[in-house]
Amino acid sequence: MSEDQIFRARIVNWARYIRPSRAHSPTTMLFRYASSWQEERYREMPGEKIDVDDAQLLEKSFTWLDASDRKLLKDWYVNLYSIGKMSRVNHIFFRNVVLRVQAAERRFRDAVESVSARFDNCQKTGFNSPQENLNRGSVKSHGKTRGLFAP
Repeated sequence: MSEDQIFRARIVNWARYIRPSRAHSPTTMLFRYASSWQEERYREMPGEKIDVDDAQLLEKSFTWLDASDRKLLKDWYVNLYSIGKMSRVNHIFFRNVVLRVQAAERRFRDAVESVSARFDNCQKTGFNSPQENLNRGSVKSHGKTRGLFAP
């Protein structure tokens, strides 16, 4: 599997973690009229377990994205919108929907890597959170300097 496929599997895990349990039951109109290539997206695997730790990491990283990327990823993976509905709701040309979702996935992967690197750094240095690590150095906040190097 390529890195993109592995990360998409992680996004699907995250979406299953945050999606309401009855979002798309087999009795909904959307499920019944979905084309065969879309049915795999709507079908839940009953035996699959959700990796909660990874899903929570992705949830924390999700807030680092722009609002448009968050909306695209949430509509595609959590709400399970079709390409046509994605085009209408997000005001994107029909042919560009997949390209925009892939670009949002790449930015999401970068955000996840940044957040996991920050948390790994915090564990190595013994601090509890990235904010504590930032407060330790000189950080400008509204014109005031705080931290170790503050006058």
